[in-house]
Amino acid sequence: MEEQIITVHVPKDQYRKFAKLAGQVNVPMQMILSQFVADCVSDRWGTAEGTMARDWFGNHWWSAFERADFFGWLAQSNQLDEILEAQQKLESCKKEITSLEKGLETGYIEAGGVFYSWKTVISADLTPRYKTRSEWESDQKERIREQKVIKAEQERVILDFWNRYQNFRKTEYQKDDVESEESESLKKELKKLRQWRKQVHWD
Repeated sequence: MEEQIITVHVPKDQYRKFAKLAGQVNVPMQMILSQFVADCVSDRWGTAEGTMARDWFGNHWWSAFERADFFGWLAQSNQLDEILEAQQKLESCKKEITSLEKGLETGYIEAGGVFYSWKTVISADLTPRYKTRSEWESDQKERIREQKVIKAEQERVILDFWNRYQNFRKTEYQKDDVESEESESLKKELKKLRQWRKQVHWD
């Protein structure tokens, strides 16, 4: 299982008290914290540990600041993973299209920060893959077309989430004008998602 590191800063006196608690049961502090996270996000409903962990989380001061924006709606409706995946695919497609289009202009292919001439591309049998530049350009254009299809698909996925969110807001607030004090837009909300992904090292 792939692991993610979380760095926690606590006052020294709290650290020592926690160290003594962990020492009483002869369990590393890291293991206790790791188990708490597992209980807090557990899908096994009904377990005493999971219920208490979620109750603790829900009863703390931050529960009063639950997000009511696009991100909050996605998280509360368990749809955050899906739109993050679509956003990652969309960004990847855009980068690939830009790289391929630049290659068409220059005649060079970029891979890992290194540029290669189309003439140096070889097939599995170690023979040149392309006989002419026009043959290579045709292949590149086809790859661009394929990437644009994927890009359009991911844009539709994201727009579908956004439209459902807007419908939810209209229903929730029972009014046609659902603009908040700080006007929401899809572009602004997607920027928030990108910033959050970077902040928590999601990708």
